[in-house]
Amino acid sequence: MSKKRIAVVMVMGMVVISGLGMGGWMYHEQLQMTGVAWAMDWSPAMDCSGCHSGQVASQKDKKLLSNVHAEKGVTCLDCHEKNAMETQHKAALAGAPVTKLKMDKKTCFNCHIAKNKHANYEDVAKLTADFGEHFNPHDAHVGRLECRACHHMHKESQNKCSECHTGRTWPWKRVP
Repeated sequence: MSKKRIAVVMVMGMVVISGLGMGGWMYHEQLQMTGVAWAMDWSPAMDCSGCHSGQVASQKDKKLLSNVHAEKGVTCLDCHEKNAMETQHKAALAGAPVTKLKMDKKTCFNCHIAKNKHANYEDVAKLTADFGEHFNPHDAHVGRLECRACHHMHKESQNKCSECHTGRTWPWKRVP
């Protein structure tokens, strides 16, 4: 191998190694700034998009419920309760696997029942009673599902009924 070729290979190797080192440093600094690598630095005032860019971007997608909520002034911490967020971020610091937080009916009902003056799940079922006896998704034979079974914030909602009941025509165009 010629000296010229060896020099070119060495220079290319140094460029690659430098690039990897710089990339690793930038990744570390980004994590440190956003509070993920150092969960103790997390605070409710932080910009969630530093780590959760997809979820924050979903607030601009007109097809998604996160957009509907954002347009009404609902923030991340209105659903993702502060104490739960602190626990999640501290667990990440300790090396525990990060689990996806799943909102339960109670979280949804904090606003949807209180502000719409519905007292309970039965009142929610009355809202969709005009879908017909066999079509009311809130009065289904499988019991009271969590809202998230059909209604998703950061991805398109789905018709959970259609997973088993295939080939039917549903009285709703799409799940809100």
